Amino acid sequence: MMSAPMSAPVTGSSEDEYQQPTEECDIIMKGGLTSGIAYPVAILELARKFRFRSIGGTSAGAIAAALTAAAEYGREHGGFRRLRGVSDELCKGSRIVDLFQPAASTRPLMVTILEATRRYSMARAGTPQDGVQSRRVARFADGIRKTINILFVQLPGVLFATSPFLYSILVVTGTVIGATLAFFVLRGFRTDLPTVGWFLPVLALYGLALGWVAGVLGMFGFLFRIAAKQVPRNLYGVCTGHETGPQPKERALTDWLHARINLLAGRDPEDAPLTIGDLKRKGEGDVDSGERSITLRTMTADLNHAQPFVVPFEGHTLIINMKEMEQLFPGRVVQHLQDRAAGADEFVFADPCNHFALLPTDDAFPVVVAARLSLGFPLLLSAVPLYTIARSALVRKTPGSPLVLEKTDLQKNWFSDGGIASNFPIHFFDVWLPSRPTFGINLTTMSEDSFEGDERAGTSVRARESQRVKVSRRRVRAERQTAFVPMSPEDVAGRPRVGGMPHAVESATERLGDGGGAEAVYLPRGDEATYAAWTEINDVIGFLMGVWTTAQNYRDSMQTQLPSYRERVVEVRFSPLEGGLKLALGQAEIKSLVDKGRRAGALLCNEFSFGEHQWVRFLVLMAQLEAQLRRTTVPFPDSEAYARMLRNSMEGNYPYRHDSAWCAEAGNRMEALLGLLTSWDEHQKIWKTRSSGWGEQSFFGRNAPQPVSTLRVTPMV
Repeated sequence: MMSAPMSAPVTGSSEDEYQQPTEECDIIMKGGLTSGIAYPVAILELARKFRFRSIGGTSAGAIAAALTAAAEYGREHGGFRRLRGVSDELCKGSRIVDLFQPAASTRPLMVTILEATRRYSMARAGTPQDGVQSRRVARFADGIRKTINILFVQLPGVLFATSPFLYSILVVTGTVIGATLAFFVLRGFRTDLPTVGWFLPVLALYGLALGWVAGVLGMFGFLFRIAAKQVPRNLYGVCTGHETGPQPKERALTDWLHARINLLAGRDPEDAPLTIGDLKRKGEGDVDSGERSITLRTMTADLNHAQPFVVPFEGHTLIINMKEMEQLFPGRVVQHLQDRAAGADEFVFADPCNHFALLPTDDAFPVVVAARLSLGFPLLLSAVPLYTIARSALVRKTPGSPLVLEKTDLQKNWFSDGGIASNFPIHFFDVWLPSRPTFGINLTTMSEDSFEGDERAGTSVRARESQRVKVSRRRVRAERQTAFVPMSPEDVAGRPRVGGMPHAVESATERLGDGGGAEAVYLPRGDEATYAAWTEINDVIGFLMGVWTTAQNYRDSMQTQLPSYRERVVEVRFSPLEGGLKLALGQAEIKSLVDKGRRAGALLCNEFSFGEHQWVRFLVLMAQLEAQLRRTTVPFPDSEAYARMLRNSMEGNYPYRHDSAWCAEAGNRMEALLGLLTSWDEHQKIWKTRSSGWGEQSFFGRNAPQPVSTLRVTPMV
């Protein structure tokens, strides 16, 4: 196995630049595949001012989170200076696409993906920016032209790049058969066939048509066979992220990530991997360092149970197959997983499955495994198989003795990209009233024609610092949206009604303001409403994509629009040509991504007001507490009602029962709570008499931040 080179250079900053941060923060980073190249420079901007205490992310954001946690762990030893070197490394040429190394059996699929995305980007880059009226007049002709281009230029080009020899054989064979069939068909109608004139063009046309069909169907069958047979054998991915060959050309993604995490943490790549426990123990025993523990969380999706999980797994017993881990992780990580396997005193494995082991607990959980569990873009990167114990086996367990597990007791679960369930878990480190900010970096996409002139991705290496977004007739037509914002009763009068409900209605043009422009990197104020982007749907594919996007992102999108969330989330807007699914990035695109990432970090450092955020958070919290506490008096209006419930819990067969002493103390506390509510009511009556025209509205409910949020009980994901 190749050893990881300590090749990331330390460049670009002084020794003390990152040594004395004055504040602390938490940060969450959204998934976005190659768009994540914007994260390191944003982190470097923040690292000058903030020490990172809690770090989270999904998919590509999980990679950035792991690198950030490692750099924070090694801050005193140049961790963030080395992160600058890692950022520079990712910005060189084809470094990103080189990290995605397919298996030999799935390589044709990878070539197809790369060639298709390359041609798509070239087509988008060549799309004119004006001519709206001409497109309206010639819409049908334009559609015909595009269809011909896709079917007879782009599609054959992609298939030829996938396998030149096979595609050529298929086309030639199909052409010969087509021409031969045409000859015999025509001969059946006429025996005196001419040798020139219309006869040869007809034969050629039939031959080329069948050649095209043979090439397309044959290559589709070839690729389908790879997808149906080889991709499942490769753990449901084109790339495992780990190169098992003897001499890989470039280090694969997971191997590279392990080496860079150790590098940033101040360790050798061949050392044991950095763990979640190492992060928690940061600064332990150093009385002068203060509290410097680091929390890392990522999101993953269990496809078998159809639910998300937070990594590291807390309170879950999961099992790994060491042979499968060898397909996914470098040898040093696999050895650590085997050496630090958990639960040896609780579970043992029978001989046929002695290559299984319990996944280490969070204290010994490798950071690289936490990132890889979250980064598993479906079918591009292999899923990670983890096993759970069947309920039928758990009933055999007796206290004080280990449970012997047979292979039939294990259920295989496929863990894939965390973005399937939550691509931007901005809620990870929420508290009611925070003592430090939790920043979010939200990667979003805007239509290519939203960017002015040379700011279009791939058209120029000059990415101007302003990065302004224009409001043109075309953009308003393509991105116009109507945003519905619930309003207080005092603001209803004179507003239009939608579906019988009064709402504020604003067009995209009205929202953008600022002389008709909006920032491509944008941080709103707490009282500035944000809106979900409107996407046009014109066909079945667009409709299905809308279904997928809604199911994937609706929770995160709605969360980030709420006050006390939106003012700490910087929105980084890319064009479709920048990052995302595009693996092979040009220098102009890389520069644009990096520039926007740097601006995002600078905005959070210079424009975010923690005092304002705390104030908004306080108003949101108190309005909800006031409303929810008031509702508790509806089913239980007095202390006797609570006393009856407590007596019933002891007399009936209720779950989670407590003894009489606990119930008596619970009654005392509920009586105190009711006393608080009575006092609250008295203050409200006094306030209403002093404030004429106040009405029946609650104290914190009036002029509360909009839109209205709610308090609810949800699982810890």
